[in-house]
Amino acid sequence: MSLNVYVGTYSKYTQGIIRGVWAHLPDFEDKEDFLQFCREVHKDEDDPELMFQSWERDVPEGMITEHFIDQELWVYFTLDEWEQEAVRVYRKEVEPSGSIDSILGAYRGKFDSVEDWASEALISSGIFANVPEVLELYFDWKAYARDAALGAHVAEYEGFVYIFDY
Repeated sequence: MSLNVYVGTYSKYTQGIIRGVWAHLPDFEDKEDFLQFCREVHKDEDDPELMFQSWERDVPEGMITEHFIDQELWVYFTLDEWEQEAVRVYRKEVEPSGSIDSILGAYRGKFDSVEDWASEALISSGIFANVPEVLELYFDWKAYARDAALGAHVAEYEGFVYIFDY
């Protein structure tokens, strides 16, 4: 996973000096540790105004801007791969400022289609437990999935459907 950011300063940038450093964010204990490192790199300035000039694509949407880095990035580094994927998809496709806790609390899964999600949810609820299998064939899964999706954030991303509660 690429979680690198290029750090320069506004002063150097406006002077046409592109001098900074690529920093691998997981190498730092927290945001303050990272900022301390950045200030040390740019100690040739009295009060360096840090500028995050570039970052790699694995950083979730909205967690880094030119002048901002989110403390939650260090929480993100500790997540399992599927949790990181859910956060990246939510922040890219649903809301770029969602908190990690709220995203993971709302996450219902990754599916091949909305119909797959809806049928899995309905079957696992036990609603068909006492219904003969032959009658299940008459159930309109597509219509049910369409209606069920009205009560959720449905994000289509890279060929999959991700479901998040409102």
